[in-house]
Amino acid sequence: MDKILVSIDGVAFTKANGKVHKQMEGKVTILHIVDKKENIKHATMLIPVKSSNISHVGFIEKPDHGILIVMFGNGGLYFYTTPPGIISGLYMKTVNSASIGKYVNKEVKAYPFENMGKV
Repeated sequence: MDKILVSIDGVAFTKANGKVHKQMEGKVTILHIVDKKENIKHATMLIPVKSSNISHVGFIEKPDHGILIVMFGNGGLYFYTTPPGIISGLYMKTVNSASIGKYVNKEVKAYPFENMGKV
């Protein structure tokens, strides 16, 4: 993705210049993505998870691929790109695994990813 604006708990930033603005949306985090390259807007929920290393997980399903969104406890935000048709299953396996951190390290990190920086 190119020149993306991301908002997590109302924290908005562009990958290029790191501008930040805050607003809370309760316990569920709403992620707003504006892909300026494709001129497409996405919104999805990031669900808080019980993990010592990962704070939230969510996903976006597009016709040609999926994006698993992982926010780490240190504020690191990563987008993992999956082939079409598997993202909802991967998401469910991630949030329902006995150890979410171990599952992400073993299964999710095998997919191509984009480091969106820290929020």
